[in-house]
Parts: sequence; C-alpha cells; structure tokens
Amino acid sequence: GGVNIASGHVTGYADVENEWIIHQNPDVILIWSGKAGYKMGERDEVIQLYEEIMGTPGFERIEAVKNDRIYIVTSGFAFGTGSPAALVQVAKWLYPDLFEYINTTEIHAEYLKRFTRTGAEIHEQGTFYYPDGREL
Repeated sequence: GGVNIASGHVTGYADVENEWIIHQNPDVILIWSGKAGYKMGERDEVIQLYEEIMGTPGFERIEAVKNDRIYIVTSGFAFGTGSPAALVQVAKWLYPDLFEYINTTEIHAEYLKRFTRTGAEIHEQGTFYYPDGREL
C-alpha cells in the first residue's frame, strides 16, 4: 500500500515543513480536508486548497506535483458514511492501473441508497474528493 512518509517523523496529525516534504519527494500526496463532503457549497474551497498545494513554491520539484497526483479527501467522506467508497478511491489513486474500471461515485451512491436511504443526487451537490472529474 501507500507509505506514510511522515510516519516516525510526527505523531498523530501535525503540520510538517514544506522543505521537508520537498526533500521526501513523495509520489502521491493525500490531504484530508474538513471542507465540503456532505456540506453543500464548499467545492470552491476544496479546489482552492488543491491549487494552493499545487502552487506552493518548490513543490514543482515533487514527483506528486509533476505527475498531478495530489488528492484531497473530505473528512466526511473518509471518516463518515462514505468511508467504504473513500477506501476504494484511495486505492484507485495509489494503484490506478489495478482499479481503472471502478467507479467510486457509483459505489458511494449505491452505498448511500442501500444503507442510508439517500440518493445519488448527493454527488451532484457535495464534494467528497478532488480532483473528481467534474467540471470546475
């Protein structure tokens, strides 16, 4: 699976210096965001976070940035009722060739329909991960 480059460097959730991230040169960067998810109208804030990370000075040298492998997962999706689909999405990001034909949106919508009695329209209103293939 993916390797947490900060394991052993920080305990729990903590900030790390940009220079340290540049030195580690990760292939993929996953970011958890408290914005959006099932909350409506916060998509722009998730996109802004993505753009800030992509534009961080020095990050252009990081493989994850060079290869557009920066991903944001909203905490409501990752740690809430969407967590089964979130795990699939992270696997898809880490191993795109193995999970190329899996549609996370369909998995999440089916999960919500069967177990929470809500519908697929949530995906049209919420932002659960980014980039998500939807138009800006």
